[in-house]
Amino acid sequence: MRVCLPVFDTMLRDENIQVNGFVFFMDFTDTNIKLQSWMGLENSRKQMDLIQKAYPAKIKQINYFNTGPVFEAVFSMVRQFLSEKISSRIMIHGQSMVSVYEQIDMSVLPDEYLPDDYKGPSAGSVKDIVENFIQNELLEPKNLVFLRDLYNGPYGVDMLKKPKDDEPQDSFRKLNQD
Repeated sequence: MRVCLPVFDTMLRDENIQVNGFVFFMDFTDTNIKLQSWMGLENSRKQMDLIQKAYPAKIKQINYFNTGPVFEAVFSMVRQFLSEKISSRIMIHGQSMVSVYEQIDMSVLPDEYLPDDYKGPSAGSVKDIVENFIQNELLEPKNLVFLRDLYNGPYGVDMLKKPKDDEPQDSFRKLNQD
């Protein structure tokens, strides 16, 4: 999540993305149970709240590929917290790239996700896409100033101005266990 936020913030500086939105493709290949457990219900809910409410961009679609049973169990619980609009835009593809190709045009996918017999255009290799983004977007001097200000600068919450009687929004009950 710490890596995703600066990447999203960098991408959102582009007005085309603000207007046209995102299509997410998340590959869970080689993620372990520990990482998927860490995401858990609470972290997943926070992440989805952030994406739904805090970012000024349209989420056109979220595609999850090669998810495991832990992710699918947690996600089935998280889905109830999502708006109907966002929930309808989430696709879980299991291990089938065929269903991914039905949702995402092959020309925008990295080479590693294309069938061997595909001869059309692609986005390039994952390595080239990442290196290009880092060099041409993330490390751009204007963007570095923006990110430093955003994460360490004048933006944030002044806790001294928070009302002293501020109560938690959720109600908590003690559960009696035998």
